[in-house]
Formats: sequence, structure tokens, C-alpha cells
Amino acid sequence: MDYVFACAMRSLAVSILVVSYDIACQWFINLRKRITSDWPTELHPPKTTNLIPAIPKLHEPMHKKADHQGFSFNFIPGVGLTDGEAPERIWAPHNALASATRQQAPGSRQDVLDAHFGFWNWLKYIGQGDTLLRRYKAAVADRNLQRRHIGGLQIHWMIRILRNGRKCAESGKSSHIRRQRRIHTRQRTPVSRAHSGTSLSDHFLSDVRIGGQEDPRAG
Repeated sequence: MDYVFACAMRSLAVSILVVSYDIACQWFINLRKRITSDWPTELHPPKTTNLIPAIPKLHEPMHKKADHQGFSFNFIPGVGLTDGEAPERIWAPHNALASATRQQAPGSRQDVLDAHFGFWNWLKYIGQGDTLLRRYKAAVADRNLQRRHIGGLQIHWMIRILRNGRKCAESGKSSHIRRQRRIHTRQRTPVSRAHSGTSLSDHFLSDVRIGGQEDPRAG
């Protein structure tokens, strides 16, 4: 596996490489150590290349390990809707080859399998334009749908915020008006000099009597 991976990387000039493998969680652990100690120098990838291990979406839940989401395509930035299962899709349409080539000699069987797999790869190669166009249209439609949903949600919350803000403003304004009215009413209450003097005198006498002393001016 290391040799195949190293040879594939020789033709790439990228800074970030997502490596999809069924057992990437095990194979990737000591990869850097193996590159340094076991790989020939001419096969070493650039030190600036960031390798990101990932497990195809169908295989990742089968590992049944805790804290395993770091290898999930669902949480890797930039991969979009990639599921990593493209190499597995070749098996379903080629299951019939198992019975068709069962009676052949090893060499002939290998040649037939190689011819079928090569033809599959050729069809995939010449169909990339149609595939990318189909996926682009689907992505644009999904983007428009998400924008509509998010835009509606933003409008909904903006309306709620504005309504709540208006209620708070009106509540604060009304309470301020009521407070000003009370202050204004107290300030406008007519108080005569005789009433004021009587009230103060009564309060003074009451306070003195409570303290056990008589008013010195009471006589």
C-alpha cells in the first residue's frame, strides 16, 4: 500500500491531500515514520504537503470506535459531498465476471478482468464532463434552496427582534411617561404656608414624645 500511494503522489503537486482508505485510522498512524525510515528518497512527498486521512462514509460507521469522527468525510473542510466510495462502485456491475471467467485459466481470466476494468475506467474518464455538469447543477439547486431557507430564517428572526425591541421601547417609554407624570403631579401639589407649618410642627412633637421628651416650645 505504501508503494502504490508513494507512486501516485509523485504525479501530484498539491499542498493539501485527502487520503481516503478503509483502514486509514490504522494505516496513517505511523505513515510519517515509515516515510522517513523506509521510503526511498525519490518517493518522499514534499514536507509542505498536508496529508488528511479519511475513511469512506460507508465504512466509517462499521469501525464502531469512540472519537472516530475525525476520519469522517462529514467533518473535513473542502470535500463537499464526497463519500470516498468511488473505488467500491466498480464491483457491483462486475459481479457477473466471477461466473463468466470461472472456467478460464489464470492468465486468460486476468486478461479478461483487466479488459473489463480498463473499459470501465475509460467510460468514467470520457464521462467526467457529463458527471461534473450534473453534479454542478445539483449543487447550484441545493445552494439556492439553502439560501432560501437561511434567508427566510434570518427574516423571521429579524422580525421577532424588531417586534421585541419595539415592545421594549414602548414599555420603557410608557413607564418613563408615568414616572414623569408622578413627579410633575407631586411638584404641582398646592401646599399652603399654614398647612406646611402645622404639618412640620405635628411631626416634630410626635418625634419628641416618642423619644420621651416634651417639646420645649410646647408651652
